[in-house]
Amino acid sequence: MAKTNLIRQLYKPTDERCTINHFASKTGNGKQSSPKVPVMFYPDGTVCWPVNFYLVNKYKSIRIKVGARGGSIGSYASNLSHIVRFVFRKKINFEDLNDDYIFEFSHYLMHEKDVNYSNETRRNTSQVGRIIRKTLNFIKWYQDNCMLDESLIGECGCNAQITISYKEGTKNGYKFTYIHHESIPFESVPEDIRAIANHLITLLYDGAAKSTRNLYVRMRRQNMLRLFECTGARRIEISKIKISDIEEAFKTGRLKIYTAKHKTEDEFRNPPVEKMWISPILQFINGARKKLVQTLIEKNIISEDPGFLFLGMYGIQLSEETLTREISLCRNLAGIGEKTCSKMFRHRFITLQVVRRLLDYKGQRLPDQLAEVILTKVCSLTGHRHWKSLWPYMDLALDELGVWDTSEKALCLRSNLEGALRKIQTLKNNFDIMGLDGQEQIQETENELNNILREIYSLEGLRSEVVK
Repeated sequence: MAKTNLIRQLYKPTDERCTINHFASKTGNGKQSSPKVPVMFYPDGTVCWPVNFYLVNKYKSIRIKVGARGGSIGSYASNLSHIVRFVFRKKINFEDLNDDYIFEFSHYLMHEKDVNYSNETRRNTSQVGRIIRKTLNFIKWYQDNCMLDESLIGECGCNAQITISYKEGTKNGYKFTYIHHESIPFESVPEDIRAIANHLITLLYDGAAKSTRNLYVRMRRQNMLRLFECTGARRIEISKIKISDIEEAFKTGRLKIYTAKHKTEDEFRNPPVEKMWISPILQFINGARKKLVQTLIEKNIISEDPGFLFLGMYGIQLSEETLTREISLCRNLAGIGEKTCSKMFRHRFITLQVVRRLLDYKGQRLPDQLAEVILTKVCSLTGHRHWKSLWPYMDLALDELGVWDTSEKALCLRSNLEGALRKIQTLKNNFDIMGLDGQEQIQETENELNNILREIYSLEGLRSEVVK
């Protein structure tokens, strides 16, 4: 691995040739194909064997999903990469760590600045706590499996270099025990649950148009934003959408989306998506994307269409990291100075979903049981495991209700109007390289807008609220 690549990420996944021994038998070792298992390196490019032994152990002993970048096993690598970088910078080994080093490590995690927003820290307290707990669990495993004594980490009274305790917590109705250290900061009320503003979305679309004159890449970025906006899906979920899913959504009005962060790999949800959002994606599939795939097949770069909606210029499925970089590129080109990320699209989508189901109760006391019913329904659309995870969105939704005094049908019209707006915006931005095709699509969109406006005018008293 090139050392320059390790400045940002210390691990890379194994390929399809990798196998790991899972059991021993009389006839020999039982091996299992193990692609996408992360391999950890120090910043100088040498292999970090202790962490790699731990990652293999977690991979073998727990049923962990392996997604586009390693799934849950990838999150272990991501969290542990910080302590790997820390011990390398301090020029110490893992067995040299002590309480003072852990406090210094916590301070570094809490105060590291975001490279894109110099006035903001890179992590919140919840993220810091998660990283430190993952680190402590690794250190405990390292002591139990790679050291001859138990002097490195232990509870109070063990005279260990690192003093820990175990606490009990409750999540989604289940009790669990977790490791704790005094350096772990108290978790504050989440401050990052903030929906992206409409004007920032508009600027991102403009940034995508400025990014390149390559029609395929430009439309890919525009449709990536379009799907983030209309589905509220996670990055990895967007990366797994296939062209067959889009084609089926145009027929049924529901888009099949892989649900991440669940125990099974084949779990999907089917949220409703208006055709106004899907039709320009179909045009992308049958136009610029189709031409790219045909060219790659003719040049023997790929043998067939991979099927995924978003491909790189060599036919490889886009990873979630690439989607993050794409949004960052659009943000920079648009001149956006404030924090803007894919998660903010998700917050906006969830807030709108909660608003839709609270409209009939504006000005009334919301029964707890009804709140559970509403949020459980929203969970089925967003892929959350438990309705309690969505409680913060209740406040956001109630705030929005003070602004939007409308009906459910008006919210559907709002979605159609927003979809039409994005379509017109991208057509305008792409007109320089689309020519006559762009003129035909603009006329088609104008007709669609007229139909929507006729529906709005038929709703008594809703014209000003929706058009506004």
